[in-house]
Amino acid sequence: ASDTTPDVSAHNYYETDTGTLTITDFDNGTHGQHIYVISKGAITYDVTSTNLKGGSTNIVTADGDMTCWIYIGGSWYLTNFMDVSANLTGGH
Repeated sequence: ASDTTPDVSAHNYYETDTGTLTITDFDNGTHGQHIYVISKGAITYDVTSTNLKGGSTNIVTADGDMTCWIYIGGSWYLTNFMDVSANLTGGH
C-alpha cells in the first residue's frame, strides 16, 4: 500500500491501494513489458522527475481510472490513460 515503486515482475495487471500514493517507478520490468494499472484511490504518477515518462505534468488518477505503460530502455512510457469520469464518446 505504501510502495512508491511496486514490483511488476509477476503479472501485467495491477490494482493500486485505496489510499493516496505517489508512484515514482515500477520495479523489475522487462524490455517490452506492458502493464495495466487500475487506480483504487487517489494515485499520482510522478512523470516529471522519474523513469515514468508521460508528459510534462504529473498524472493524478481517481478510483476506477486506468493507466497503461510499456517498459523500454530503463523507462516506463505511458501509452494510455483512461479517466472513467470523462465523456469518451468522441474518443480520446
